[in-house]
Amino acid sequence: MKAVILAGGLGTRLRPLTNKKPKPMLPLGKKPLLEYLIKWIRKNGVKDIVLCVSYLHETIEKYFEDGSKFGVNIEYAVSRKPLATAGQLKTAQKFIDDTFVCVYGDSLFNFSLRNMIADHKKKKSFITMSLYEHKTSIKYGVIDTKNNGKV
Repeated sequence: MKAVILAGGLGTRLRPLTNKKPKPMLPLGKKPLLEYLIKWIRKNGVKDIVLCVSYLHETIEKYFEDGSKFGVNIEYAVSRKPLATAGQLKTAQKFIDDTFVCVYGDSLFNFSLRNMIADHKKKKSFITMSLYEHKTSIKYGVIDTKNNGKV
């Protein structure tokens, strides 16, 4: 099992904070946001990580290197230009040969990824998504689910 972290965006909505630093490397306390995410992934039993990077990727690569200081193995899927979700996953394709977890590099979670992975395997699901219920009037980017949790 590998985790793919999408960390190649420009972070334009957070400018000027992201002019010299990629969004996942913005500090939360004394550590970059991405460090918390990597530690959460490791805590949930996933040790192999593919980081999809682009914009200012050297900053991320210099900080995390091969991941050994953080108890994980990191490989880098580098794209020359920032790509959307599908494009970033395409760059990671050569590193993935089995089931994988995909998360955005600017996110923090507190649920059990370990339990989610176990449930995914038990149900032999093709895709499993973690969603948060939120009432909204926005009509885009919304996922409708049935009472049984199916999309």
